[in-house]
Amino acid sequence: MTQNSTHPSHFYDLLSPFCFSGHNFKFVTPYGYSNRFLFLKKNSFSSSNSFLHSPSLPPENIMVKGFYKRLLPSPPAVDFVSSNGKKLFLEAFQNGTMQGFNSLISYFQTQSELTYCGLASLSMILNALAIDPGRKWKGPWRWFDESMLDSCVPLEKVKANGISFEKLVSIAHCAGAKAEPFRASHSTIDDFRKYVTKCSTSDECHVIVSYYRAALKQTGAGHYSPIGGYHVGKDMVLILDVARFKYPPHWVPLALLWQGMNYIVESTGQTRGFLLISRPHTKLDMLNFLDSNS
Repeated sequence: MTQNSTHPSHFYDLLSPFCFSGHNFKFVTPYGYSNRFLFLKKNSFSSSNSFLHSPSLPPENIMVKGFYKRLLPSPPAVDFVSSNGKKLFLEAFQNGTMQGFNSLISYFQTQSELTYCGLASLSMILNALAIDPGRKWKGPWRWFDESMLDSCVPLEKVKANGISFEKLVSIAHCAGAKAEPFRASHSTIDDFRKYVTKCSTSDECHVIVSYYRAALKQTGAGHYSPIGGYHVGKDMVLILDVARFKYPPHWVPLALLWQGMNYIVESTGQTRGFLLISRPHTKLDMLNFLDSNS
């Protein structure tokens, strides 16, 4: 709807690119609908009004404020469901570098809290690797979701502050997986590409990346998500973003993602990096891990 559109008598205002709220204008950013207010009155629209049938129209008698998704900055990202994104997927699939995709997509989940990106990424991979949590989730079922990852770190702390690189490694071990951490400062882009290729050509391991969104021109700060595949020819990786309420799955240049992993985390003074998650430890490996952390 533009400023020249005919407004229903009880629809107080909806302007593009501004929204009117009382006597204040609220700017709608190009990345989402910020501070948007819609004021509606019951029975204020006739059934013939096309705006009433818009799927984006909120229910009657409510005030809407906040965000509905973000526009994916492209470039550098390529939306997974775009024509180019589908082409990248098909080429990578035919090249054999989407082997872990099917198992990951079967358990793809949205983080349930704004600070649970690390936990959501990990629980998704634990289920993809068919690791049994050894305790009940709900009813008779043993299953991983974020609530099942409270064995090493209280979830209230994660909800309040997020989770550090080291803590996520510890939780992966506690859950019965093998987790190999790689700080960007202690590895190379060639190392990263090697492990991405390894896990993209097998369903025996998966990669979680810890990166700074600004490197991809995205809003937000630090974030965790799994890598769902790799396009060798374009040197691009598929990020299965667990913040699905914000951004869809998308392809990004591997070199640019590597830059995002080289940002310094202020609270630790260290760079971000990536985790290689694979099937359970042997008993000897688990004992060695417990001994090293006792």
